[in-house]
Amino acid sequence: KMIKIIKNNMNFINKKNWKKIKLNLVSTQMTPKKSGVYVILDVKKWVQNIPIGIEIIYIGKGNLRRRFLDHVSIVREHNFKLANNIINKKLEFWFLETGAEVMDEVETLLIDEVSEFDPTLTNILKRKKLKIGDHSHVR
Repeated sequence: KMIKIIKNNMNFINKKNWKKIKLNLVSTQMTPKKSGVYVILDVKKWVQNIPIGIEIIYIGKGNLRRRFLDHVSIVREHNFKLANNIINKKLEFWFLETGAEVMDEVETLLIDEVSEFDPTLTNILKRKKLKIGDHSHVR
């Protein structure tokens, strides 16, 4: 049953279009007040609407507007490494609206896949895992 849930969530991720905005206060109104997963990343350059030189810095979940505001407000940011990146880089906030019931699994799948290729992902530093079946879920 867990394998079916994971396959369904991966299909969900692959079939959806991620929305992309700049991680700054001006973009706040473009962020929905809905639950979802998000990725904070640095895109070195855009060429013909294709992102070049992507560095994924953080993957998260929650109410997208609230989490956007948490990250864009350095005072509210709980992750020092991420706060430093927000101050020193022009980051983007890519998000995918999901139901609250799949947020945890989708976030975990993204973190697990990305961290295989990039062990410097800021989530890895302090993430706590809750073992459910054969898969871990980020807390």
